[in-house]
Amino acid sequence: MTSPHQDRILCFEIVAKKKANWVLKFVKSAVGETDCPDTIPEFIAQRRRWLNGSFFAAVYSLIHVAQIWRSDHSFLRKSALMLEFAYNALNLLFSWFSLANFYIFFVILTRALEGEAFNIPRIDILNSIAQVMACFIFGMGNRPQGSPLKYKATIYFFAVLTTYMLVAAVLCTVQAIKNFDSPIFSRMIVSLISTYGIFIASSVLALDPWHLVTCFIQYILFSPTYVNVLNAYAYSNLHDLSWGTKGSDTVQESDLGAVQGVGKHVEVELVSAQQDIDIAYQDALDNIRLKGARVDEDKKKDNSEQAQKDIYANFRTNLLLCWSLSNALLASVILSGSTTGTFDAAGNSRTGIYMLIILVFVAGMALFRFICSTLYLIIRLFAG
Repeated sequence: MTSPHQDRILCFEIVAKKKANWVLKFVKSAVGETDCPDTIPEFIAQRRRWLNGSFFAAVYSLIHVAQIWRSDHSFLRKSALMLEFAYNALNLLFSWFSLANFYIFFVILTRALEGEAFNIPRIDILNSIAQVMACFIFGMGNRPQGSPLKYKATIYFFAVLTTYMLVAAVLCTVQAIKNFDSPIFSRMIVSLISTYGIFIASSVLALDPWHLVTCFIQYILFSPTYVNVLNAYAYSNLHDLSWGTKGSDTVQESDLGAVQGVGKHVEVELVSAQQDIDIAYQDALDNIRLKGARVDEDKKKDNSEQAQKDIYANFRTNLLLCWSLSNALLASVILSGSTTGTFDAAGNSRTGIYMLIILVFVAGMALFRFICSTLYLIIRLFAG
């Protein structure tokens, strides 16, 4: 494997191999060991590799999805794979706009407290702070290893903002329950209950419910780091093809040795035979004669490597512009109207309708995962 995402592409090529019906199976009883990152810089570098690799592997599989129909899988399995690719496409689209959706929900939930339903003034102060913080994140060109305190401060700040947003979410949910007669608010509540109910049911069926108790709060507080910090760093470093795993950014030192002497005396071997002297002299002449050609080759090699780096950097810049501008466009379109009346009794604002669409979408995706995971447990129970 020469690049960090080729293992995922290899899995796709195995399943989609022409005139073959190979399958990949998940072995639940298998155990793997990994060297987990124990510092913020290592975690960010590792997630950069994983996010970029999964993104390009997903794009590759969606572009070449037609290869499935050239394989010898049954029609039922091909149809199931097409359904999975449709799910992956929707998931990729949702992940692409996760930055905008996070900011939209943050603004909706906090500015809604200024509406008639709550009438809490000056909530928009923290909204402005969030925008400034986002600008700092996008503008950071430092390596995480070179500025760990800045990244830690950013992560902690987003955890505080998430706590603030959770309080606003609870208040807005209570208001939505009061307006349960409204079709929009009733669907919001049903979507929320369905999503978290599916999480609980899946954990119980997998006989692993305790992680919801022990890890739920930490995950919620850390989720904006995944959406903002990790995505921004990953897309800003698309041109970085290093693995980013623990300790991979260090250079192995090699011992070139040293001349050893005893006291004031040092033994040196000299060429004494005339034939050896002639050979050494001829090698020196050849080295001088070919030195100019070698220099030219090294320059061409350096220019070629630099041109390749420039191509990668330009691709990074273009994709980063598309990602940031598309997210900014979505946020501006949704938030262009009034956001303070999202949870008013009428419930027909643009932001309220958009919240309903996202909540229903999230609930639908969770339901799809629940159905597939339950089918896996049933098949594993009877087929082993």
